[in-house]
Amino acid sequence: MYKNVASQQVAVYAHDTTADAPETGDAANITAQWSLDGGATAVTNDANPTELDAVDAPGVYLFDMLQAETNGDLFILSAVSGTADISIEPVMIYTLPGSATALESNVVSQDNIDFGALQKASLNAATPASVVGAVGSVTGAVGSVTGAVGSVTAVVEANVASQDNIDFGALQKASLDAATPASVVGAVGSVTGAVGSVTAMGAGSIDDAAMAADMDIYQAEVWAFIDAANVTDRYVVAWYKNGAPILAGIAAPTIQIYLVSTGANLIAATPLTPDGNGGFRYATLVALMTAGVSYMAKLTATIDAAARTWLQPVGRDSV
Repeated sequence: MYKNVASQQVAVYAHDTTADAPETGDAANITAQWSLDGGATAVTNDANPTELDAVDAPGVYLFDMLQAETNGDLFILSAVSGTADISIEPVMIYTLPGSATALESNVVSQDNIDFGALQKASLNAATPASVVGAVGSVTGAVGSVTGAVGSVTAVVEANVASQDNIDFGALQKASLDAATPASVVGAVGSVTGAVGSVTAMGAGSIDDAAMAADMDIYQAEVWAFIDAANVTDRYVVAWYKNGAPILAGIAAPTIQIYLVSTGANLIAATPLTPDGNGGFRYATLVALMTAGVSYMAKLTATIDAAARTWLQPVGRDSV
């Protein structure tokens, strides 16, 4: 999903837990709440989703999202069905920053791009030191004039310096246009002044090596296991980088469980225990979740020298 971009859809899967099968024909009974960056939830603008295909994609329903509903870094959609025994898992997405079109628009409107020293020196060297032949007009300040001047109607320096309608003739314009590089090859430190337009971007100009540090996506998943006797709540946690499980290099992982309605802790931030295979676990006999109550799991860890945080709704009713 792209951040703050219109005409996007989010898919959910409805499962009949009694029949252990996908639920079809249930669009009118499904509603959803959305949240951005762990903030307050709100009803989706699309009141009910559209069923994708009851035969070829049973159980899959699509919500149409407004642009404003995607304007966050972390997007959460929690859907429910009014039909009994229908389970729908929440959807959590870290959005991508806009699109290539948005990047191109941003470059076009930039007003503080500056050439580096190499490009400035090249442009200075390409600017003619003198112009030979008749000059129809001159636009801008003239440092000096060598050769015969047809007539002078006032003090040259003062008059030319303040003139705002002097223009080069066609020959000089063509000469300057020819001396101006059509393109600059190599890294550009900065560009000063407005950029007229960017009509294309070279193949491979944006790649993994150039953007990896900014584009890496970290996320976590927590599973809650509740025993029938309501004696022990067990939590299992795994961390992912770009969709692949992280099996090593995770430091100081913790889990916190709090009530969504009040923010009060059920379980304060507590260290997780490694399971020996890359995952983590935590079990409690005291702080047990209550049926019918919504909780949020907050997972933290230090991964790749930076603090990472993940939020995921949990509860006895979603297990």
